[in-house]
Amino acid sequence: MEAPIETRNPGPSASGFSGPAWPVVLWSGWLFAFSPILVDLVAHLRAFPWTRATLVFPFLAWWTARSEAAPVRGSRWGWILVGAGLLIGLLAVAGDVLRGGRVGLVLSAMGLCLATGWASWRAAILLLWSVPVPHVLLDLAEPLSTGFFLPSAIGVARWLGAGVEYHRDQLVSAAGSLEWSPIDGGLPLALMAAGLGWCHAVRYRASTAAALRRSLQAAALALIVQWALVVSVGLALARGVAPTALRAFLDGWPWLGIGFGAGGLLTMGRRPASSTSPGVRA
Repeated sequence: MEAPIETRNPGPSASGFSGPAWPVVLWSGWLFAFSPILVDLVAHLRAFPWTRATLVFPFLAWWTARSEAAPVRGSRWGWILVGAGLLIGLLAVAGDVLRGGRVGLVLSAMGLCLATGWASWRAAILLLWSVPVPHVLLDLAEPLSTGFFLPSAIGVARWLGAGVEYHRDQLVSAAGSLEWSPIDGGLPLALMAAGLGWCHAVRYRASTAAALRRSLQAAALALIVQWALVVSVGLALARGVAPTALRAFLDGWPWLGIGFGAGGLLTMGRRPASSTSPGVRA
């Protein structure tokens, strides 16, 4: 059985960045360099409740990295990622495309963790889930969402007796109408659930292939849950539940669902771990 990682070897980092001042200096510089992009990201998180689920992933990355069984050897490839991220961020700010700069934000943060030996790549990659799903991906998934995912769910609701009509942009019943949102197709929830699956696998020392399988399984489960929720929303709308309440539920569900999932990971991580031999990992 795979065993959870519980404690990190307290020895010095193999990269030499173990002094108490280094994290303050390097992360302060990172915050300053990406401050315009971070301000835009905070505004996005405030405007769209579902995006706040991404806030759990920086913490999960830190928590997983601190639980590494041995210090991690710093990688020069990390500094390359830092440089590439800074360049992308600079171009995004210069071109007034701040949301495009989030790619550089994440790459530089991952690179900083790898270069300093603060995290293995398997822990640092959790930072990929720390920014909301780009709208370009939501747009690409829209044909599948509006052509199959949502209509099939509402078809089941109608089969169960709900007096609702599906339209591409809204759900209509005698009690009112509910406008669809791009997130209702389940893509953001599925991608964030994949991040939880990856975290769980890394935490339990699964192989990379097993971690990928667990991510896919978590994403598939999230899509099933989202589909069932859309069915229930169709039934609720037909029974007179206020569309504003249903819209608030659909917007807030990803945030709450991923938050509870992350809490479950933290709880599971407290189980006793098997002992590991000390050493420095690449």
